[in-house]
This record gives sequence, C-alpha cells and structure tokens, in this order.
Amino acid sequence: MVNEKMSNQVFISHARNDYELANFLAEELRKRGFKVWHYIERRSGEEWTSQIESALKDSDSMIAILNQNSYSSSYVRNELEFALFNEDYKNRLLPVFIGSLDEANFVRLPWVLTKLEYLRLPESESLQSLADEIIEQFVLLLSEKERGK
Repeated sequence: MVNEKMSNQVFISHARNDYELANFLAEELRKRGFKVWHYIERRSGEEWTSQIESALKDSDSMIAILNQNSYSSSYVRNELEFALFNEDYKNRLLPVFIGSLDEANFVRLPWVLTKLEYLRLPESESLQSLADEIIEQFVLLLSEKERGK
C-alpha cells in the first residue's frame, strides 16, 4: 500500500488502442492505494471534454502511455500539454513509451517529453509485467518528489 499523500489522483493518458493496458494499470494502481482516473469509454462532445478537464484538475500526477497510436491522438496531446504546463504536475509526469520509437513518430510528441525521465518498454511483455514496471518507476518518481529531488 502506498502513502496516500504521494498523489491525490493519478490521471492515465492513453490512446483508445491502449485501453486494455490502461485499464489493467488502473486496477493495479488501485490495489496499491492510488486513486486513479482514466476513461472507460470515450465519447465525443462537450460532456466528455468537461469530464476530462475536471479529471485533469482533480489529478496531480500522470502516467502517459505512448506509442504509435497515441502520437496522432489529439486527446493525448492535449492531456500531456495540460500536465506539462501545470505546476501541480511538476516532476509528477511519467511518460511510458511502449514498443519501438522511430524518429518520425517521436518528433510528433511535445519536445519537452524527451527531456523528462521516461520509461521505455517492449510491447511483447505481459500486461502484469508492464504494469509492475510502470508502477515501480512511478512510485520511485513520486518518492523522489516527496524527498525534494
């Protein structure tokens, strides 16, 4: 169980194609005591946009699942931009690159992501293995923030 003070709420940003991993990761985070927000079914329209805005404002940390699918998602780009320019998320954003990172796709991401500490994982791993590695790195990131690094 994690210290509840580590994060008010974790926002999981991901493309629709990464729902299975995001959902599994959310459940694993909850088992460890985190409050998590990620979409269950993305709808179009103002109602959905306001739900995302509200969740982003209620959250203070983010795990961004990134791969070829997410590079072209305007939702993922907007969520990342919100976290990158919001003081509450400072040093509390973990970009997770899944699979290969070819130069053409990498340059479509906000340039500042390449300057952050990030996790790079192969897509061939099991959901449990991916989730465990992501959570381990995320807890380490939050712990460093708590210690003032």
